[in-house]
Amino acid sequence: MRRRDLAKNKLNQAKSIALGPQRQVFKDFVNPQDKNDLFRFRASGSTNLQLKLRGLKENADLQVFTPKTSNRAVRRNIGKTDWSRLSGKDIRQFLTPVARSRKSGRKSEAIAVDVEPGIYYIRVSSRRQADTRYRLIGKAVDILSAPPSPTAPSNPTSPAPIPTSPSPATPGSITTTALYSGTGLPTDQGALTLGQVPIPSSEVPAELQPFLPFLPDSAADFITPTAFASQTSVPGGVVLDTRNASAADPNEGYAGYSNYTVDLSSVSLNDPTNITFSPVDVTFPVLDSAGGYSLTFDLAINAESSVADRAGFSLLVVGNDTRAIELDFKADRIFAQAAAFGAAETVLPSFNLANRNSYKLNVANGGYTLFGNGSPLLSGALRNYDFDPAASDPPLPANPYATPNFIFAGDLTDGGSSRTTLGPISLFT
Repeated sequence: MRRRDLAKNKLNQAKSIALGPQRQVFKDFVNPQDKNDLFRFRASGSTNLQLKLRGLKENADLQVFTPKTSNRAVRRNIGKTDWSRLSGKDIRQFLTPVARSRKSGRKSEAIAVDVEPGIYYIRVSSRRQADTRYRLIGKAVDILSAPPSPTAPSNPTSPAPIPTSPSPATPGSITTTALYSGTGLPTDQGALTLGQVPIPSSEVPAELQPFLPFLPDSAADFITPTAFASQTSVPGGVVLDTRNASAADPNEGYAGYSNYTVDLSSVSLNDPTNITFSPVDVTFPVLDSAGGYSLTFDLAINAESSVADRAGFSLLVVGNDTRAIELDFKADRIFAQAAAFGAAETVLPSFNLANRNSYKLNVANGGYTLFGNGSPLLSGALRNYDFDPAASDPPLPANPYATPNFIFAGDLTDGGSSRTTLGPISLFT
């Protein structure tokens, strides 16, 4: 029996749905030939939008966008183009991401977010050539008429406001993005990739591997095959080990999780330096250094070695204006890198860094505050880091310290290495 395709893959043809306090169910499918289904919903007032994606036989994702300017401009400029053919630049120019759910495997997806009056596009998308039916279940509750809840916050997944730290957003406007759920590997969940320098041989195009020794140093050094880092799924997280046992210096090399990836698909003998640095997910949220955002993560430093002013594990976040903060974790202390590099704000926590601890980084108004297990640890101003990627060893194809909306968690220096257990990572914008 032929399946009926209700939702289309162009914004101008998005299926219009009217949601209310009673749940409604919409059945459809996505597959390699029809990767995106788009729905359009209009909120007439402040609304709590609740969406669930159920009945999945293969992996599919759920996202919500709203027009960045006017819906007319969206329809005129990108409304006639198949979503799969839209560039990341087009999407970012005309649409603002509101919320998303990207769980692994056949797990159901869910979004609950407060929205203001306006047009919203709901996208159901196929992951890794998935072919699956689905049920989109939705309802919209008027916030003004919703009964108060004295025993629970309206958005229990958002970080609680802390008076001593910058507020990441106004109440009711926080969007939660789960970068890693703590189950399986971060690389399986669509927001982060594991990058290594030099990168693993499996990432080098097969036709290029025999010619690696003949490439210019700027390219050959960067893509020299190695596989020193490992990631292992454990209950509640992932163990990342960047200790290089095959090298004379076990700190040599660096690897970690990032929302950007190195693309070598265009590297060739004719163009050996054509290495691009691109987002893993083009709909990754904007990190507004002024308006604010928060990042939460669980971390245990199981083993660590490093030279002075470097660490085996680092967290680097770069805002939309390229103001950034790098926080470095040694075995006994946490410190912020100065703009010209070197230890700046430093703390020796009262808790053991080898244990699994919960951290929250708040950024707003050009400053940062790091919390550990609910208590403030470090605070200071964001930096514009003085980093030259061409002077790095090996030279890098881009400057991560000047890449907007960039996140890295792991080992980013030849001066340190570590074995860490990383738990769930969530971003609040």
